Amino acid sequence: MIWAPSALKSKLKHLCLWFVFSPVTFGQESSPYPIERKTTIAGDTDPFSELPLYKLPVSNSNPVQLTTIAQLDPNGPGKECSGIVRGRNWKNTYWTINDSGDEPRLYAIDGKGVNYLKSRSDNTTGVLLGGAINVDWEDIAVDDSGNVIVCDVGNNRNDRRDLTLYIVPEPSPVASRASVPHKRLLRYPDQDRFPASEKDFNFDCEGVFTIADDIYLVSKHRAGEEARIYKLPGTNTVQSVGPAEMLEPFARLVPSGQVTGADASPDGLQLVLCTYDQIWLFGRNSVNQSWFEGSLSHGRFLSPQIESICFDEKGDGLVLADEKTGQLLHLPTNALTVVRPNSSEGSAGRVSAAQESSNLAPTDENVDLWGDEDVLTGVSASLPTVDDMEAISPGAWTMVVLPDTQYYVDLTRKIPASPEVFRSMSQWIAEQRKARNIRLVLHVGDIVDNNDPAEFQMAVDALSPLRGLLPTIVCTGNHEYEGNSRVRKTYFNDFFRPATDPLIDPAKDGLLRETFIADSIENAAYEFLAPDGRPLLILSLEWGVRDEVLEWATDVAGRPKYKDHTAILLNHAYLYHDDSRYDFATKGRSQSANPLRYGTAATGDNNDGQMVWDKLVRRYSNFEMVFCGHV
Repeated sequence: MIWAPSALKSKLKHLCLWFVFSPVTFGQESSPYPIERKTTIAGDTDPFSELPLYKLPVSNSNPVQLTTIAQLDPNGPGKECSGIVRGRNWKNTYWTINDSGDEPRLYAIDGKGVNYLKSRSDNTTGVLLGGAINVDWEDIAVDDSGNVIVCDVGNNRNDRRDLTLYIVPEPSPVASRASVPHKRLLRYPDQDRFPASEKDFNFDCEGVFTIADDIYLVSKHRAGEEARIYKLPGTNTVQSVGPAEMLEPFARLVPSGQVTGADASPDGLQLVLCTYDQIWLFGRNSVNQSWFEGSLSHGRFLSPQIESICFDEKGDGLVLADEKTGQLLHLPTNALTVVRPNSSEGSAGRVSAAQESSNLAPTDENVDLWGDEDVLTGVSASLPTVDDMEAISPGAWTMVVLPDTQYYVDLTRKIPASPEVFRSMSQWIAEQRKARNIRLVLHVGDIVDNNDPAEFQMAVDALSPLRGLLPTIVCTGNHEYEGNSRVRKTYFNDFFRPATDPLIDPAKDGLLRETFIADSIENAAYEFLAPDGRPLLILSLEWGVRDEVLEWATDVAGRPKYKDHTAILLNHAYLYHDDSRYDFATKGRSQSANPLRYGTAATGDNNDGQMVWDKLVRRYSNFEMVFCGHV
């Protein structure tokens, strides 16, 4: 049994644990920024190696406010909206698509989110595309030739050889069917293995945009910090299906999190990118200028799962769709913080030699797009590092454990809540992901202090830099329940669900395998494949584990398919502060804060640490770690 104390101070003055596992199979690039170039295709040089690398700013300031336009029809565009774009041929028309699982349909809505074509029966709203298949539709774009481009480019496992763009002349918003005259098959120039090796797991895509008839794809990276933009020259009027076309390298970026949406204005002078909680708006004076030489505005937002973004009808606002809630949202572009004005108006920040060169000229210099260091408030790019941490050995990997964080979001104490500190912890983990080969984050509970929806929202926001970037597994502590666990009532399940994190969501090939109650991760089992090939079973169990939950967990741990897994238990109150197990039967009140002394134990079916050891952990020899907090 391995356990670590729940208080280890860093230079950030935050509590944080890190566990380094070594040796492992895969190599590790240990240096943080600047990012080193590497060879990704056997025998060839990385085709992106001569392009500058642009680091995008990250904001921890107050989020911009998204306005709800409408709740989309759950039988149509609101089923699981994964892409949205404004039509070119029809006024006040937006085209949307749904993710995998829906039929191959386009949906036309107006600026208020109302369907143009009403359902005649279930699932018949929209335009059915003859000859198309929805394997994993992730975005939609339009070009200057009047085509709608449906992008079947989702590639969660990085193993697809059938990535396809369906080129469709923009249909009438009230059409029921349309044919697909042209399909364009794609191939990444930097992928030669299917699936890609884990260190190069970067060939997923959820953001696509066009300039004239040229098509650009933005990768959703799952390894390293780097997102890549690929270009496909416009030949969208060809009426055929040709061989797979090699994408061209165009640009390299370091965003905060994974890019989930992209769009360009019809004139090609503005580009917007978004992740699950950040937006960047680039501007330029002409199509001959690089977006990364012009203006830059930025902001963060709060919404469960934004995976679609486009410019609105007037061009001075953004329309966003939340895949989880089905909401259609709006944001004026002037609500974003100007990080750098257009170069023609004078620059507010540092401009490197790479930015002064024409377009994206080859350079060895990495470009920092922060601009003026004081433009963005809150904790920023200059987060301090933990200088007393030893460098990890080559091939090692790291798992980070966050202990009780409730005071950072507590709204009731005399000391003001400091969610920016909590968020900076997440941001530090995200920024150290590559240098320390961080692959997994665990939270031992007491995420909030008072079972307050406002505190839960602050906590979700504080953890958002990790969403979609690193799988984050959480469990409940006594403070997640009403009245400090006076009763077993909690808002936890309203804010932490399987779909909250795409790296957890089983519908997105996430780690979650089983739950005690459907659509609740209060008690859950996760499966994680470590970089060294070692499979892990992680059981996350509730505060004051009830008998029926413990029986379920024991059944899961004993299944033959997990026999060869290294088992980890995540449970808030397992050990007392002297490293002994909580054991009310023999130690009684000499151990303060035993789970059996709280109101939630009034039902008589709760278990403390010794009971969990006797009924679960000691029964299976593959349990190697228990992580807990509490005292």
